[in-house]
Amino acid sequence: MIKSQSKDLTLVNQSIRKSSMKEYNMSIPHSKPFPMNNQQIEANNSKYTQSKPAENRIITISEDIDDEGASFIIGQLLMMEAESPEEDIYVYINCMGGSMYGFMGIYDTIQEIKPDVVTLCYGSAFEMSAFLLSGGAKGKRLALPNSRIMLNQPETSFYGCITDLQLYNQELMIMRKNICSLIAAHTGQRFEKVTADTNRDQFFSAAEAIEYGLIDRILYESL
Repeated sequence: MIKSQSKDLTLVNQSIRKSSMKEYNMSIPHSKPFPMNNQQIEANNSKYTQSKPAENRIITISEDIDDEGASFIIGQLLMMEAESPEEDIYVYINCMGGSMYGFMGIYDTIQEIKPDVVTLCYGSAFEMSAFLLSGGAKGKRLALPNSRIMLNQPETSFYGCITDLQLYNQELMIMRKNICSLIAAHTGQRFEKVTADTNRDQFFSAAEAIEYGLIDRILYESL
């Protein structure tokens, strides 16, 4: 249990408690509906709607992320930083995965911007989105009670001649080593353990994710 929380994080927790967890019709600061319509990625036909940052500084990731979607999210993060460098940003995750390189771009941006980024899993955080969840600000990585989190090897689709495929395989090995190193740093697990654990799909409950170090706290375990 975290002993101290930011004022903004407390407001998020209070507003979520007021809502119906059965329908996941959750609220956020300023009484806006969750997920945020004006902040959520519009994934229809892979088109993304660029908009100014929402007043409550929330980004919802609820679709598999491609490179276009990653660019949208990075743009939102940078605009929110410019608008208020000291105020937390909230990233809500219910995602099955997506572009390895796209997620790495989002991750790097989260690490470099000045505001703390609160990550919250509602539903699922699989593959690269689980990695992103673990990369939130220390003490501010959250999940709802019945969330499921899954780590695995990075994967992507490559096409080409045999020589190209060999190069792509080398690239995947480099990226896997890099991602496992970062997960180890965020969780406190040994690199060798993370590497072994991601040989196959590794599923976690919210409680198991805390034990592993992927998140810091479960919201409302009693629900």
